[in-house]
Amino acid sequence: MKNEIERLRCQVEDLKAEVLRLQQQRKASPKSSLSSRQKDTPARSRTARSQSEEKFQLVFRTSPDSININRLSDGLYIDVNEGFTKLTGYTREDAIGKSSIDLKIWDNSHDMKRLVNGLMTDGYVENIEARFRRKNGQVGIGLMSARVLKLNQEDTILSITRDITERKQAEVALRESEERHRQIVESSTDAILMRSGGFITYANPSAVKLFRASHAGELLGKPYLDLVHPDDRPESIERIRKGMDEKWIAPPREHRILTLDGQVVLVESTGVPVQYQGQTQIFGVIRDITERKRTEVELRENLLFLRQTEKIGRICGWKANIKTDELKWTEGVYHIIEAPLGYKPGLEEGLTFYDTESIPVIKNALTRASEDGSPFVIQAKVITTTGKRLWAEVRGLQQVVEGEKTSVVGTFQDITERKQVEEHLRETEKKYRELAESLPQVIFEVDLDGTLKYVNQIVYQLFGYTPEEIARGFNVLEAFIPEDRERVALDIMLNIQGQGLGRREYTAVRKDGTRFPASVHANRILSGQTATGVRGILIDLTKTKRAEEEKKKLEIQLQQAQKMEAIGALAGGIAHDFNNILSAIIGYTELARLNDGASTIENELNQVLIAANRAKDLVKQILAFSRQTDEERMPVSVAKVVKEAIKFLRATIPTTIEIKSRIDKNSGAVLANSVELHQIIMNLCTNAVHAIGDRGGVLEVEVRNAEIEHAQTNNFAELEMGSYVLVSVKDTGYGMTPDVIKRIFDPYFTTKEKGVGTGLGLAVVHGIVKKSGGAIQVESAPGKWTIFYIYLPRINMTLPIKAAQPKPIEGGPERILFVDDEKMLVDIGEQALQRLGYHVVSRTSSIEALELFKAKPDYFDLVITDQTMPGMTGDALARELLRIRPNLPVIICTGYSQTIDHERAKKLGIKALVEKPMLMDEIAAAVRKVLNKDPNSSQVGR
Repeated sequence: MKNEIERLRCQVEDLKAEVLRLQQQRKASPKSSLSSRQKDTPARSRTARSQSEEKFQLVFRTSPDSININRLSDGLYIDVNEGFTKLTGYTREDAIGKSSIDLKIWDNSHDMKRLVNGLMTDGYVENIEARFRRKNGQVGIGLMSARVLKLNQEDTILSITRDITERKQAEVALRESEERHRQIVESSTDAILMRSGGFITYANPSAVKLFRASHAGELLGKPYLDLVHPDDRPESIERIRKGMDEKWIAPPREHRILTLDGQVVLVESTGVPVQYQGQTQIFGVIRDITERKRTEVELRENLLFLRQTEKIGRICGWKANIKTDELKWTEGVYHIIEAPLGYKPGLEEGLTFYDTESIPVIKNALTRASEDGSPFVIQAKVITTTGKRLWAEVRGLQQVVEGEKTSVVGTFQDITERKQVEEHLRETEKKYRELAESLPQVIFEVDLDGTLKYVNQIVYQLFGYTPEEIARGFNVLEAFIPEDRERVALDIMLNIQGQGLGRREYTAVRKDGTRFPASVHANRILSGQTATGVRGILIDLTKTKRAEEEKKKLEIQLQQAQKMEAIGALAGGIAHDFNNILSAIIGYTELARLNDGASTIENELNQVLIAANRAKDLVKQILAFSRQTDEERMPVSVAKVVKEAIKFLRATIPTTIEIKSRIDKNSGAVLANSVELHQIIMNLCTNAVHAIGDRGGVLEVEVRNAEIEHAQTNNFAELEMGSYVLVSVKDTGYGMTPDVIKRIFDPYFTTKEKGVGTGLGLAVVHGIVKKSGGAIQVESAPGKWTIFYIYLPRINMTLPIKAAQPKPIEGGPERILFVDDEKMLVDIGEQALQRLGYHVVSRTSSIEALELFKAKPDYFDLVITDQTMPGMTGDALARELLRIRPNLPVIICTGYSQTIDHERAKKLGIKALVEKPMLMDEIAAAVRKVLNKDPNSSQVGR
């Protein structure tokens, strides 16, 4: 390759030199010195130019390489030689006036860009490899050099290209050949060493294993003789000396070697001198013959043993001569066929002891063995003199005595028991094959390419393919959806590599396109140490997945049922708390009516608002607690939720039970659902109250931060080290035994009397804690106390427990249509908005409100409507209004509705959804926020 590149470079230089000379001659100026004009007459100059051009043309036309000249400005071919025609298939006429792009010569734009960039940057390129496309579409590889030159006062590109396609193909073939030979050497079960100067230069994996090395590096550079047993080294030295003769091939030799750990191994080795890396090296093959030698010894012992046990083993001999009809048996034959020892049958008569099917087969085998020496082994049915039917294995070979073919000798063995075992094995194999065929799971085998080689019958029913379709060559990837195929292919490859993956789940696809979930468990199939494919089992998970979904539904129902149980248990407390709130509202309102002083009235009305807000929060809490859908997890202050739960509990528990709380106001926040967290506290405290019972006692609740260290994780296997919020609930009740503690989180397990509890509370608590990433633990002393510890992962966020200070209420001059079917609420809303400066028109009928709006569609800047109204609901009214005026701002107010929520309101184009009962600052803020976003709202004096 170097010689070719050098020759190409020389040709390029010659052409460049000729072109440069032509250029210089054509540029010769009449202003040259006098001496130059005297020496170079015009005739001589023309002659020199002519000779240079002729030389250039000679090189150009006769060069075997492709030479072409292109115009630099547009890349059009000016001239091409015969080598160009042979290289590309395009004639000179095809090329002249066209560019390489027109002829589609470049196989890829990258090579063309390399050439152009080199010419634009340096003015030349040398010896770049580029792929080109011939006229017939074939792709070749060329070694290209090019230079920018000026010919006839025009910038041109001179390019020379040598076709190196065959050479590159030869290089690829050589690399592939070397790789094949390397793989053969690497995978050889014989140890292979390369030695140079007596030192090891290469060792394959089998050599590493034979010499007990951990890796090949332990052998490289080591003197080979150090690995030969001292007693066998002299002969090895002599063989090494002879190995210097490149024609000498070392014959196989048995000797001993020493492994790196000092063991002695008997081997057979041979070697041959080879030229490698510029020097003569010895290519040696070493085979461990320890087992072979042991086998040879065993064979000799076995032969002796067989002679002694011929009768016991029912193996005997015979000798026959076809020409003379002579037949001889050893004593064992007589015993097997139950014939008297003195019986001397001829060959034809002796054959009658075989069944009619076996006689011609044996006769043919005897004839062939007698004539051409073909040995034979035949299993035939034998009938004894008493009529028993046996199986015999008959072996025979030609006997040659002093060069004479005298007869055929052989053995005769009773193999009846073996045949019975084989029959039993066939029946067993058939039984297990039928078992595999009857299994409801798919059993499969695939080769290294993923082609199915075996499937049981269920696959045709499960996937809908016919046996013929599978037999034609079915790739296992077609059995899975396209999205899973890459993962399936990767798992097959990893299995083949020996990385057992265990159970995998995919989505399978039937012939008709229907899908179903499936699990696959597979392992590679080994032939010796070589993986030949993958064998496994596929299970249809449709029923399993359906059962899991049903289980999830039941769990949700279980949780909701427990919520309902908790609500029932707290109904009394809710009624008590609500009556207290109403009493405060009534009482303060009556005081406001009786007092004349404005300041006193304001104070009492403030108390009314406080009580009303408590009632509002209580209703929201009840609604959230009874909601069936899972709410989004968000940062929650555990301390705040626990305080609310304790306040909620105080009205429900007997006065004989004292509640003690230790709540760290600096305890952190957790990522959880506030309703579910409230449910946890209520459940644990309710259970504690039941445990204390009528005798009275103490209920202690604590909230604080906690850190779980590495040593503590043994007590909480499901927790990782880190920061947590700890909630503990302790009671002085009757406690629990260890057996009860083991089962308290099981659904429906309860120690309470029938009708007192369902046994669902702690199961739900456990599920919520686990879902929140936490852990729950219980400790108890029977008859004394019980304490529950709940650890919830703490997040790096501080949440305020106290409410923020209210902002000043902002009003405006806009016109508002206020709609509510409750006259009292219409009056309150109208007065509140008018005090803020708004112009308010109110209606108690949604139908009337719609008619009013139709009459004055551009009059109102905003519509505020209740949701639940007779005749037409708020969202229905909003739809009609927005149909008339699409950009109209609408606010809907609702106390409780299953038909409208924030998401649905947003889709309808409603600007805000405000929950009842409405506070003045809330409705004012919502109005201002909506109007500030609307550029079409009215202004004063419009």
